[in-house]
Amino acid sequence: MAREVVPLMKKNGHGKIINVVGTTGFEPGPMYMTAGATNAALLNFTKALSIELERDNIQVNAVNPGATDTALGTEIIASLATLTGKTTEEARAAIAASFPSGRIARPEEIAAAVVFLASDAANFINGTSLNIDAGHTAGL
Repeated sequence: MAREVVPLMKKNGHGKIINVVGTTGFEPGPMYMTAGATNAALLNFTKALSIELERDNIQVNAVNPGATDTALGTEIIASLATLTGKTTEEARAAIAASFPSGRIARPEEIAAAVVFLASDAANFINGTSLNIDAGHTAGL
């Protein structure tokens, strides 16, 4: 997608790219190896692209949601339930309890971070990775 939009952004003299990645890029775990490796690569891509495009007035940032109440989130919880021998409800409750807020994020909360990074209020933010996980991620 970046390959397609960057020429247009350069022509316009500015742009914003916001990658929605995930927190497993910072905190690998045995049940998230593939997602963790992919997310770490996307975080690296975000940072490298932000450096490449900064002189073109194109900001590139990432939003890293924790567990979110989406269709994909429901699939992940169901898979974790199967892997751990729990019911889906038990797995969901355990994941929610692992967050300081005691709940799973709403999609609107993730969207709000994306909207902020896309706004003019974030014109001086570049190469940043923003965790939207109620403080759950301990990694740096």
